[in-house]
Amino acid sequence: MGSLINPSMADSISIGGRTILNPNSKIWLYGKQGTNAGCTFRALGASSGYQVTAGKTLRVLALIGISNSATGTIGMLLAQSDNDIGLDSATALTNPVYISGSAGNFWFQQDLTGDPSRIEMPCNFTVAATKYLSMILGTIGQSQSFTLVCEEF
Repeated sequence: MGSLINPSMADSISIGGRTILNPNSKIWLYGKQGTNAGCTFRALGASSGYQVTAGKTLRVLALIGISNSATGTIGMLLAQSDNDIGLDSATALTNPVYISGSAGNFWFQQDLTGDPSRIEMPCNFTVAATKYLSMILGTIGQSQSFTLVCEEF
């Protein structure tokens, strides 16, 4: 097992109980939210959202979340959409398809009482070719960031 801090040095890592083999060969996407409700995930250093390659499907394998909130519950919802809404955005998703089927049914709920600021969990969400991977959050005004480990096939 390797360190999540430097996944390129590891043969495998574990995130939320899921073993990720060859993490250096995966697509690592990042997103953040603060005063607004959503964002489109992007590769490290990229100036725009990650668009799934034509003819491919993107699968989200696992997520890591960090929040600055010590109280309350956050709700996060992954979605694919036709548009790149940017980071920390109030822009609506175009033609969204949500992991839980609807915008009001938050797939991921985390009670932050006691400040468990790091959240890890396995995932199995697919995003169609040429779409963008985005998230919306049920609690805005709290700074949260997420890292997703993905692969295209």
